[in-house]
Amino acid sequence: MAHIAQMDTPRRSTLPARAWPGRQPAPLPDAPLLRDRKWTAILACLSEIGDRTVFNALSKDSLRLTTPRLRLDAWSPADLPLLFGLHSDPRVQAGYPAKADNWTEPAIRAKLAGFIAEQENLGLTKWKMSLRDGTFIGRAGWSPWGGDELEIGYAIAPEHQGCGYAVEVASALLSEARRHRPPSQLVGFALLNNMASRHVLERIGMTFEGERVIGGMPNAFYRVPD
Repeated sequence: MAHIAQMDTPRRSTLPARAWPGRQPAPLPDAPLLRDRKWTAILACLSEIGDRTVFNALSKDSLRLTTPRLRLDAWSPADLPLLFGLHSDPRVQAGYPAKADNWTEPAIRAKLAGFIAEQENLGLTKWKMSLRDGTFIGRAGWSPWGGDELEIGYAIAPEHQGCGYAVEVASALLSEARRHRPPSQLVGFALLNNMASRHVLERIGMTFEGERVIGGMPNAFYRVPD
């Protein structure tokens, strides 16, 4: 089962001067942005994606990463029902701190606004994730995590868990990010007792750095080694 942890309250990250080389971010809107502070754990049917991953140039008009089975696309306001359906599922909520206000329609609408602001200002976010045939299955990508760090995150709908999608998309995201950012700036974390999620982080090459309390819950913090 996917487990996702989230900060108890929204916060604005200290944005890096450049998310990717050649892209200068514009100021973020004044509205609070709800940012994910942990990600899923899915570990089953692990598949190797080899060198078939394709990453398109980041821009406001083209925000897409493809793997053999998956695609990531930019969000639009019309995608609210998809994101609400994902995060209103109690099985997805199980990995978050138990706050009912996190799952209201206004809260998820604010989360979507945050994703759209990130992709428009930084050229990256936790993008909309689909199968190659267009079937929506969740979200995955990078978001700022204080200073120059980027945090990888993903959430997969329960009916699509158990097929190795988490490792496939996380491997592709990490492979591309390493081309643009120093490895030590790429981080991730999982609930301390969520061994499945920790195994995913370890499988894509991240190293356990220690325990941190994130969102009021103990997490295992990982970083890509230099």
